[in-house]
Amino acid sequence: MRDRETFDKLLQPMEDLLLNVIHGKIKDREISKEIYHNVVVLGLSNLYQLKDLKKFPAWIFAITRNEIAAYVKREQKKISMETPIDIQDPINTPSLYQNTAESVEKIVLNRDERNQLKRAIDSLENTDRIIVWMAYYQEMSLAEIADILNMSLGAVKMRKKRALNKLRKNLNL
Repeated sequence: MRDRETFDKLLQPMEDLLLNVIHGKIKDREISKEIYHNVVVLGLSNLYQLKDLKKFPAWIFAITRNEIAAYVKREQKKISMETPIDIQDPINTPSLYQNTAESVEKIVLNRDERNQLKRAIDSLENTDRIIVWMAYYQEMSLAEIADILNMSLGAVKMRKKRALNKLRKNLNL
């Protein structure tokens, strides 16, 4: 039976970590709490879809990642609607950026590299994407990741290694 009690039992050991992950990305405690609340509501209302409760940590991290991305997307949309395009876009107004250390070409290249990396990471299997995210963006140890995802340390090491090899291949490195 999957109810609030089951969900709370699964979520309780991860609450602080999820809040820290969200706050690490958002940098605002109140907004982080709101996003966490959304994760809880979505998780609880969709728990019935989770076939294997052992996969709960990866599943709830995926929901968390998606909620963070949704928030960031909403905020970027607000900014783009509030900001005139000539101030927002260095491509259309290179004169605004002539005094900076980075040239417009570097800005474009960095944006393209970030987009290529994002596409490569998005191509990974969900669990591998979570492992890479936790290891590199949250700077968690492999032991911590193994504990959170309820996997053996060896399995996490292997998945991380395979994910990095796939990323290298996708990025032609």
